[in-house]
Amino acid sequence: MEELIRILAEFKERGIPKDLIKRDLKFDWMPKKANVFVGVRRCGKTYSLYQIMSQFNFRDVFYINMEDDRILNPNIGHLISLVPTIRENFDVGEKIYLFVDEIQNIDGWEKWARRIAEIPEIIIFISGSSSKLSSFEISTVLRGRTLTNYIYPLNFKEFLKFKGADYEMNKIEYSSKKPEFLKLFNEYLDYGGFPEIILEKDKTKKLKLLKEYFSTIVSRDIIERYNIDNVLALETFMKYLINNYSRYVSFSKTQKWISSIGVKVGKATLIEYYHYIKQSYFANDISIFSYKIKDKLQYPLKIYITDAGFVTALTIKQQNKGWIYEQLVANTLFKKTMNDPSIELSYWKSDKEEIDFVVRQGLKVKQLIQVCYEIEDYDTKKRELKSILKASKELKCNNLLIITKERDGEGAIDRKKINYVPLWKWFLQHGK
Repeated sequence: MEELIRILAEFKERGIPKDLIKRDLKFDWMPKKANVFVGVRRCGKTYSLYQIMSQFNFRDVFYINMEDDRILNPNIGHLISLVPTIRENFDVGEKIYLFVDEIQNIDGWEKWARRIAEIPEIIIFISGSSSKLSSFEISTVLRGRTLTNYIYPLNFKEFLKFKGADYEMNKIEYSSKKPEFLKLFNEYLDYGGFPEIILEKDKTKKLKLLKEYFSTIVSRDIIERYNIDNVLALETFMKYLINNYSRYVSFSKTQKWISSIGVKVGKATLIEYYHYIKQSYFANDISIFSYKIKDKLQYPLKIYITDAGFVTALTIKQQNKGWIYEQLVANTLFKKTMNDPSIELSYWKSDKEEIDFVVRQGLKVKQLIQVCYEIEDYDTKKRELKSILKASKELKCNNLLIITKERDGEGAIDRKKINYVPLWKWFLQHGK
């Protein structure tokens, strides 16, 4: 097909974008699998594909976006013709690394992808719009023939790279540039890690873009995709979640609150909506620590929004720095669970005490993490230490960490060592 030749030839001539800034992404790919890349809208999936391309011989790399307007009436015939077109018109080696963006627009793409993935000489990479395709749906239609990579907004180290900030990180604490560094850190807390937002200098435009992202996620990734009729209930629910990030959310209590302001919606519908919200990668959650499924289902979830910028753009009250800190820690830990499925996150709660994050690997609790913005206040410190010591004893874990605004170093109480680290430093150490 002539249009395929033109598009592929243009890509070969254009090459990988010159403005590509490499991210700290751990990519997994395998032959005989459809290697899939998913994530929240505008997080940089296409540029992540470019980054993967750069590790191969460019002669063997081919990329096509099935939403290209030059492909008239895109259909399965275009996909079927793709590999023969490459082999007949381009010089290739033993393998072809084929990147297909927005593949979900083609009816019947699943059978084609399964067939192509079985060919040893072709390594296929797929990325699709979250408005029409989720990791769950990809795994379902490809029946175990996938390897999924999750793309998130930028972490703090990547943020600094996009800002062109060049610091000696092992010396920044004692550097005269530390105030400048902390200013960038606070910008990251306020506006988050979407690439376009980071590169935009005007703060008003940043907020406008974030609101546009939110509107598009709501309209295209949820309302249109799942044919939502009760739009008011969905929007009210999402605003409720945004204003209660890093907090416990009970669907029963949420339903009562939404109903109290005159919006009719049932608990079962809210649970269904939340599933859709998670599928759009707008939010994630952790449940209570327990080996009993019944407890996990009965106790509230703790909800986290995928990017701090949404909080700044969409809430009218002043940010709670402690909640923002906790959310950013949660999102960093979520990435680790995606890279290592053996890791599970929970929160721990007793009658009076609670721990923000229990990191478990298999049956063993590996670490307890408490997030506390201001730890130097006497009453706050007493409360946080009491909680982490009680959890340490009950869960038989001595790897204890408190993430703070400023405190750094080690402390000890009741013969237990407690590590303190500022959030910015923890990001630099564990922020991949």
